[in-house]
Amino acid sequence: MSFLTGVTNYLSQNKKPLTALLSLSNIKANYSHNSPFQYKNKFTLRAPDKQPPNEVMRRTVHGRRLPKQLINFGSKEGIELFKDTLSKGYANNYFALAGNFTTQSDPSYCGLGTLCMVLNAVEVDPCKRWKGIWRWWADDMLECCYSLEYVRKHGIDFRDFICLSRCNGLTVIPKRAENYTKQEFIQDVEEACQTYDKHIIISYSRKGLGQTGDGHYSPIGGYHKKTNNMLILDVARYKYPSYWCDIDLLWKSLNMIDKVTGHSRGYFLVQKADRTAIPLCKFNRDPDDWKPLSDFYLKTIPAEIKKQSPKNPKEIVECILDSIPEFLDLFVIPNYFLPPLEAKSQLMKLVEEAKASHYYHYVDKYVRTRPGPGVTPEREANVKKLNDFLIKYPLKFKLPEHFGYKFKPQEVYELKIAGMVLWLMSLPGVIFDKVLSKELYSIYEKSHDPSRMIGKYVADSTAVTRATPLLYEEVRRLSDYQSVALHSVHTFIHDLPKACESLKI
Repeated sequence: MSFLTGVTNYLSQNKKPLTALLSLSNIKANYSHNSPFQYKNKFTLRAPDKQPPNEVMRRTVHGRRLPKQLINFGSKEGIELFKDTLSKGYANNYFALAGNFTTQSDPSYCGLGTLCMVLNAVEVDPCKRWKGIWRWWADDMLECCYSLEYVRKHGIDFRDFICLSRCNGLTVIPKRAENYTKQEFIQDVEEACQTYDKHIIISYSRKGLGQTGDGHYSPIGGYHKKTNNMLILDVARYKYPSYWCDIDLLWKSLNMIDKVTGHSRGYFLVQKADRTAIPLCKFNRDPDDWKPLSDFYLKTIPAEIKKQSPKNPKEIVECILDSIPEFLDLFVIPNYFLPPLEAKSQLMKLVEEAKASHYYHYVDKYVRTRPGPGVTPEREANVKKLNDFLIKYPLKFKLPEHFGYKFKPQEVYELKIAGMVLWLMSLPGVIFDKVLSKELYSIYEKSHDPSRMIGKYVADSTAVTRATPLLYEEVRRLSDYQSVALHSVHTFIHDLPKACESLKI
């Protein structure tokens, strides 16, 4: 059907030709692949078109006026402030941000839009396709911590933003306003605004600035020292323009309590991390799908540790492995977003690094346990259960399909054990702090924290080995991921009030 024929038929079938004609500008047509002038389906109207034009105008908003205490960046006064700020060297970070200014694509995506803007500003390679042949960040690509549907419904809080930043290739230093002074905030802003590759992102309440709405994220693009004003590059550009805000007013909005977390809001110091943006590994479950696992993390593991009273990290690992239930559907799997050749080489390198960890030897020895003296029937049953769990590990079919390489049985086995190692090393320490003695918890922390590991595997139950940067980053990402996932489960907050300590924020 040609375009003209389609319009003619549409008008002739409509009982109110004038109304139909007025709505033609909003008609959505589906093109076929053969020709841009051919249509696969009939014309369909977008939802707003079902309402009369005057009703659409009445129910929608074209931007809002800034409160009088804020200075429009594009106003004469705002431009003069920017000129002076630029001459003093306190807007050096502005141009990288302005060149990649992003408007959030959904009312709930302020955190994603802000993060996207900064990722493009510091030139982090997303390692995945945006459109066509181009790799570029868009806010619908940031799903490593939460599904987009979850973010659209709930937004993201302070803790979620940390997870998203780290797993997408940024180094982030989170600072809740309740733990810092206004002067420390000013010093951080001054330092960030004088650089070209560091940025500061604020998590604030719009209510504190006299705006409509509440929690919001945006980067700071300049600091006018004389008047104590900061330039906020608002990513909700459909709502408010960018503006200058007095530091006292902004600090008040940073200190307002977030009802979801029970803590103040704050800010983040971010810059490009020295690592790939895409994690090599990930969990097979979205963080908003962890409710069935809450009892395993919060009750089963602690109960098994209390029951067995382990005396060293090796015995702690055995307790955790003993506690794995038959129904567990949680696996650390390769991230299939990476290009096959790069993923394969990096993945095998990660496996080799995991094999140098004492955790690998603990798990490997446990899996290979056979009936005999010193092996209780209960341990024998648990070992069989873990071997059955490893058989279910979802690697067999996707590995050859993605990498174009047939892995040997031993390589598949090593990938599975390495996945178990990454999971064990990334378990949030908050799970153990109430069930281990102070002395044992201290030993566990040293063997658990990859940043403190030194040397190769030593056959000693208290041995400590250092992780390489690759292993360390994967463990940290997975640890953040688990903390965010468990934090989203309501029972976690009530059963363990010290949940936030696992991220020290």
